[in-house]
Amino acid sequence: MRREPGALPMWQECRGNDQSNNRDRDREQQAPSPLDPRLLLLLPPPRSPPPGCSAARGPPTAIAQELESLASKPSLLLLLLLKGEERKRRGEEEQLARERRSGRATLSLAQLRLRFSVAMSSPEIASLSWGQMKVKGCSTTYKDCKVWPGGSRTWDWRETGTNHSPGVQPADLEEVVKKGVQTVMIGRGMSEALQVPSSTVDYLKKNGIEVVVLQTEKAVEEYNALAARGVKVGGVFHSTC
Repeated sequence: MRREPGALPMWQECRGNDQSNNRDRDREQQAPSPLDPRLLLLLPPPRSPPPGCSAARGPPTAIAQELESLASKPSLLLLLLLKGEERKRRGEEEQLARERRSGRATLSLAQLRLRFSVAMSSPEIASLSWGQMKVKGCSTTYKDCKVWPGGSRTWDWRETGTNHSPGVQPADLEEVVKKGVQTVMIGRGMSEALQVPSSTVDYLKKNGIEVVVLQTEKAVEEYNALAARGVKVGGVFHSTC
């Protein structure tokens, strides 16, 4: 084979080609593998350029070096991706838990409002017969009773010294008045033997309360009608003579 004057010896030329091929192979092995786009989410955002400077094209050198470093460490890369997915999953679970707690709170508040409304409504008088009265929601059987929004109890005449005459006293109605009633029903008994003096009627009117005096059966009927309409109605009822 004829060689040009000044050409390298054959052994040196072959050795140079081998070194060049080795360098190319090393560069290929060291080149970073394609990056997952999600890696960009794991790195801090690039800093804004100082005022008066134009933004450099392409990612900053520090970020590029960081990406190359991650690409050369597959185990670290996988760990970071898994941590990112875990943070995302936890965030979604926390958001769902907050929504569920909010929903439960709203439901509980609605239930409390409903219960409060029911508790503060005037209870229905469920039954009436001679010497016996039953109020809905109460297991006690009354002879005479006081009723108001949210409750009822026995009307014990001995507490105020009340009798058929002179009849119902303001002291018999004070407890009912303090419950914030709009109307007071007075049931005078089956035969209307219980008296209601004008001083008692005036006492109720001075407190801005409407007063209705009826025979007990009629008084109970009128009371239940007002209670069903949501009126804050109370009353005292005598179930015998």
